[in-house]
Amino acid sequence: MMQMDLELLNAAKEVLQRNTITVTVNGKPYERIIPSKDYYVHQWLWDSAGIAMGLVHVNEEAAFNELLSLNCRAVEQWAYPSHHLQSR
Repeated sequence: MMQMDLELLNAAKEVLQRNTITVTVNGKPYERIIPSKDYYVHQWLWDSAGIAMGLVHVNEEAAFNELLSLNCRAVEQWAYPSHHLQSR
């Protein structure tokens, strides 16, 4: 891998780690990634799916957790809504 690619990959990993939060649904903690802690804290179906697809190449467990956090609400609501609102 070229040096520039490695730097980009490391920078992306840092952003993903910095934006990983833990939410609690029905008393159970789930980790997920948000695009911005200041402006964009809710979980959106298409964002989570895209995050998981990219994340699987660098951290399979985190990719699984992203989808698991999305699914926990779907089971709770018996549907896959387009987003889950997150209180700050």
